[in-house]
Amino acid sequence: MRLSLRQRVFVAVLVVNLLIFGAVFAYVTGRVADDRARSVDRAGEVLNSALASSIGPDGRARIGEILELGYWQLFEDAVVVRANLDFGPRGELGDRAVVLFPLGSVQRESTFEVATIYRSLADAISVGSALEGPHGGVSLPIVDRLGRVWGGCWYQLPDRTGARELLSLLLPWFAATTLLLSLGSFAVLRRSVLDPLERLAEGSQRLAAGEFGVHLEVPSESGEITDLVRSFNQMAAEVRGYHEHLEEEVARATAQAREAEAAVLRERRLAAMGELAAGIAHEINNPLGGMLNAVDVLRRDQIEPEKRRRYHDLLQGGLERIRETVSKLLRLTPRAADDTPFALAEPTRDAVALVAHRAAGLGVTILLHESGGPALVVGSSSEVGQAVLNLLVNALDALEERGKGGRVDVEVRREADESVIVVSDDGPGVPAAQLERVSDLFYTTKEVGKGTGLGLALVHNIARAHGGSVRLSSTPGDGFRVELHFPSGGGPS
Repeated sequence: MRLSLRQRVFVAVLVVNLLIFGAVFAYVTGRVADDRARSVDRAGEVLNSALASSIGPDGRARIGEILELGYWQLFEDAVVVRANLDFGPRGELGDRAVVLFPLGSVQRESTFEVATIYRSLADAISVGSALEGPHGGVSLPIVDRLGRVWGGCWYQLPDRTGARELLSLLLPWFAATTLLLSLGSFAVLRRSVLDPLERLAEGSQRLAAGEFGVHLEVPSESGEITDLVRSFNQMAAEVRGYHEHLEEEVARATAQAREAEAAVLRERRLAAMGELAAGIAHEINNPLGGMLNAVDVLRRDQIEPEKRRRYHDLLQGGLERIRETVSKLLRLTPRAADDTPFALAEPTRDAVALVAHRAAGLGVTILLHESGGPALVVGSSSEVGQAVLNLLVNALDALEERGKGGRVDVEVRREADESVIVVSDDGPGVPAAQLERVSDLFYTTKEVGKGTGLGLALVHNIARAHGGSVRLSSTPGDGFRVELHFPSGGGPS
């Protein structure tokens, strides 16, 4: 679990205070222990001197003097034994042992074990030096004035305050002081350091998330944190200014790009129509020549009625052919968007008819197939017709580069929930490395001056505008295939 900054700082302050008070406590307890050791040593020296004065040169002790010594009031409890301690098989003292209780034994608790004191005194007499005895006392060998070990004395000082007792006395004060000092230090740090730093961290996160209007409250105290907050506010203001300026530049560049794209797409439409001008002129000039000849004949006065009727029929047929050609051209002319369903085959047929003359001149066969029932699409018939027209022009351009002859297949079909147009040719195709780029604006595989790189980009735009998509596939040397998929706009399922 990761601790927050507040938690880490509080733990650090608490640990520092614990270390400080721990060091102070260790020093105090050490001093207490040293003072107690000195007190024990001084008490042992005084007691040994007093007892030695009550022992005669023959080693006999004056028991009355020993019991009446005034020094006993300095002690909590005491036991005096003669050196001839002997123990029975179960640890009890023998009959020859001399034991004195100068302060009595009434004050002792029921858990007091005097046998452990006898053992401790025997050890002190044996080694000839003072030992730490049971019940917090000291076992001291008694040496007479001649330097002989006469016996031993176990004693307790009335002040038994040791490290454990000192800890029990100081711990509540120590804990309360440590907690209060830690809370006070943490409160000061939180107000002057932690709160401003947390606000800085939060402001940085908001700024990184794109909220450029961040402004932090500047602390009233002066110092490094205040300077840091002011610097952050200044930085945020500069970032906000740069962002606003960048948004303006991006909006301006986007608008210019859209205008340029719209302009070049319009130019592409005009260019596509211009490529068909020769074919349209041929479709009009052919009947127009016959019509002019028929008019010259009809101006003559002597003409047989049957011949006059045939020339009138010729005029009517020519005019109807011209009207059909113009009608096809008008159906592919850009106009206001229409949201009514139309049969996908209609603009496809018109586009095929408008390139039929050029295809015939190149020796290219164009075959139109319809399958799957009526393929209906909601949108602009003229826009879709322009997309198909661009695909047919691209196919004829590819076949023309290869030479005379070739074939273009155009298929219109109805699928489950889509209407599809497929335009494929048997031309040179496009390498795989170029297939992903042929739809890019201004990218062309044609020679300089023969292509604008706008045809497939226009097709993609028209397909997207109708909620559809474009799928390209090609095998170098084996033709190029384009599929236009549109959501079906009605009709039988």
